[in-house]
Amino acid sequence: MRLVKLETQDALLDLEFCYDGLLEYLLRLMGDKDLTLPMMRAQAWRESAFNPIAKSPTGAQGLFQFTDAAWADMDDDPTTREKEEDIFENAKRAVKLMTAHMIRYRGAPIPMPERWKFALAAFNQGAGNVRKARDLTLGMSKDPTRWDDVVPYFFQVLEQRRAGEVRGYIQAITDRLAGYLASGATS
Repeated sequence: MRLVKLETQDALLDLEFCYDGLLEYLLRLMGDKDLTLPMMRAQAWRESAFNPIAKSPTGAQGLFQFTDAAWADMDDDPTTREKEEDIFENAKRAVKLMTAHMIRYRGAPIPMPERWKFALAAFNQGAGNVRKARDLTLGMSKDPTRWDDVVPYFFQVLEQRRAGEVRGYIQAITDRLAGYLASGATS
């Protein structure tokens, strides 16, 4: 596969919706009714700008930007690293991981849309770091089920740059989702 330079805004829009069929299929397969196509589309936009061969400076790659460690955590077979750029495998793992995070925070119990924000944070920085930030919230008489109450505690759990990254990551994706919902691009 060769990366093609996009010359027009229309070409970017074509890419924006080209994975919808795949994501819809995977969402049906996983069966979590709270995780939706516009949510996954907004996440793919933030992760790779819909570029399935995108590579970050930290080594994350693919449509949903998995690192080697995150990919290995979800795999029984370490020889499948080359599948990371495989659009189906990358999207399947992203939907599977997001579904697992959504289920984890449903049991907390964290209401929607807060649950989705916590699931995104876990996808971005790891479920253990989300748990640590939520635990710190409890000690400060804040609500560990409210994203805005937990966000400041990421600065105690993560280095400054990564804490700022998770805040910006969630905000960018929720803003993109709001744009999809406002424009009616929900399916």
